[in-house]
Amino acid sequence: MIVLFMGAAVAADATVEVGEIVVAESAAETVTQAQAALAAGKFVEAAGLFGALAEAGGGAPARIAEAVSWYEVGDLNGARRAADEAVRLAPKEPAALNIQGLLQVDGGSVVKGIETLKASKAAARAAGRKASEARAGVNLSLAYLDQGDATAAAAEATSAIALAESVGEADLVAAGRAASTAIAALSGADANVGSLLGKGQSKAARSAAEARLAAAKTPRQELVAGLDLAAVERAEGNLDGAMSRLAGAVTKARERGLVREHAAALVDLGLVQSLGGRPGVAADTLRAAAKVASSGGYRVVEVDARCELGLVLAHEGDLAGAEVEQRAAGALLAAMQYSQGAARQAELGGVLAAQRGDLATAKSALGKAAGYYAGKGRNLDAARAQTALVGAWEQVEPASVGAAVKQAEAYFAAAGDALGPAHVELARALGNARAKRLSEALAGFAKAAELAEKVGGGRASALARVSREDAAATLVMLGHDVDMAKLASEAGLGDLVRRQTELQGASDTYDLGLAAYTATRFADAEARFTEARSTFDRLGEKEYAMRARRSAAWAAYNGLVTKPPAAALPSWQALVEETGRVEDAELYARAYGAAVMASVAQKVPGLEARLKECTNIAEKAGLGDVGARCHGAVAEAPGELKDRARHAKDAFRLDPEGIAGVYALYAVAVDAYNAGDNALAVELATLARPRAGKLATPLDEVIAAAKAG
Repeated sequence: MIVLFMGAAVAADATVEVGEIVVAESAAETVTQAQAALAAGKFVEAAGLFGALAEAGGGAPARIAEAVSWYEVGDLNGARRAADEAVRLAPKEPAALNIQGLLQVDGGSVVKGIETLKASKAAARAAGRKASEARAGVNLSLAYLDQGDATAAAAEATSAIALAESVGEADLVAAGRAASTAIAALSGADANVGSLLGKGQSKAARSAAEARLAAAKTPRQELVAGLDLAAVERAEGNLDGAMSRLAGAVTKARERGLVREHAAALVDLGLVQSLGGRPGVAADTLRAAAKVASSGGYRVVEVDARCELGLVLAHEGDLAGAEVEQRAAGALLAAMQYSQGAARQAELGGVLAAQRGDLATAKSALGKAAGYYAGKGRNLDAARAQTALVGAWEQVEPASVGAAVKQAEAYFAAAGDALGPAHVELARALGNARAKRLSEALAGFAKAAELAEKVGGGRASALARVSREDAAATLVMLGHDVDMAKLASEAGLGDLVRRQTELQGASDTYDLGLAAYTATRFADAEARFTEARSTFDRLGEKEYAMRARRSAAWAAYNGLVTKPPAAALPSWQALVEETGRVEDAELYARAYGAAVMASVAQKVPGLEARLKECTNIAEKAGLGDVGARCHGAVAEAPGELKDRARHAKDAFRLDPEGIAGVYALYAVAVDAYNAGDNALAVELATLARPRAGKLATPLDEVIAAAKAG
């Protein structure tokens, strides 16, 4: 036998350790190859080699090394499988609990992950392993950051640093200090890319983002750096570039199981869509972001998503919907120390007050937000809040708005943003539009566009375009009692007004589709969505057209799942092909899974490859229930016993509350017993037993027979 100590490593922003891998001397070459692959950053190769060592008797440490390798490459699904196996093999091992907890935190189970990391820390303390205890502490600090608990995060980081210093672990000390720096971001007292952009320092922000990308050593670090670059591109006015980068980030994060980064990328994408004048699409994206963040327990990201969604809804006149998001954000913030989030929520409250014409409340809320940002040196953020106040003031008391205008322009000047006067003029025009002062609003929109064009550049062009589109929308909304054609011609908005009228008609049709969908009239909904899509396509509104196409596909899916498999089967393949074109991973995975399972029900031959592909698609989409059904079907089909056992375990892991995993474990346990593999039979039946339900007695019989055999 040989014993190899693999040591410790920093994975992304977290810290992990492996420990001693004990294998036969014949496996020494594999150990050397695995070490070399890991050191060279060939993580997929390393994962495969460590997996082979685990099968050769390397035990929990080999599985931990495999999990670390998959984690580094950004494949959290593969990492979770290896980490869960490591904990099964060594349930009290701090290193195994540490990587499992870290993966739970990153993979959308923050609360569960915190409990696992606490268990790792306690086990390390009981064993007198200070470095292991410090590692768990650093990871706990980062987990508490996700929940906005700065107090707990700081306590864990401070304790971890002290422990690491006491045993001379320099890398651990650095990781703890990095966590302490991240804590400062909750209060805005940091120098990250977001803070630099808030201060109007776009060149410094770009340099920081590019440096972070250059320093990235793993796909996950590259993804996070890409989010920073997208934020810079957004601030520079390169909305197309930012949107393309973020769309790719959303896909990569979702496929790799990086739930936190998936939610954050969706928030940023929603912001870009909103700035691009696509509020309906932006609202859908931000709802998805809030859902992903909430399901994973990432409260900081959820607050951001809900505040941004509320602002989009408020600007679109959906005050009831915006108030729901404001209250939800407030409820989260009540249990957090996240002053930036509180300031953004105050902005939302001020905008809502402005929409209601409550100037006093708007002054208080928006003034509070602007003051907070200015106090942190974030003059561009302060300008944004103050500009919202200008719009509210213009709506209610236009005669006395002068001082507020000067303050907003002063913030923009302090941030070095020459577009400040144009932004302020646009806010005043929107205020007049809300007050139904049509001629003042149209004049303001025209002035905002003129001021923007004088500045020039990508951001200026975008602002001028939005100003003219807002003018056309205002004219369509308020021009019923005037000669709309004449006013449109005088303002040079004739084509835009005609386009806006058609766009509004398509939006109304889409809303009728939503009403039918909510009422479960799926055929009617699909027809309405398809009609709306046709108009959006003709107008060149790609994002809205895709939204309508996606909604039509969802309506078709929901209509099919209510039909018996025999009746639905002929239509499933066409729907799978359509869902592959509508940029919705969840819908595609559900349609693919439903199509495969309908084929299973109809006993269609030769489904092995499609079932295995279904498991991959479902896991990448984060759909445990779909993945469990497909894994279960593979496990119950003929095949090599160990491979079937792995699929049964994956089915149970993905959906432990469902029945697919339990039935798969039982089926393979019975076959293992019949094949004489009593150890495997006991392992699988014991795993299923706590969730046995009606299978309790059969499982007990398998366990008893296998142990007796």
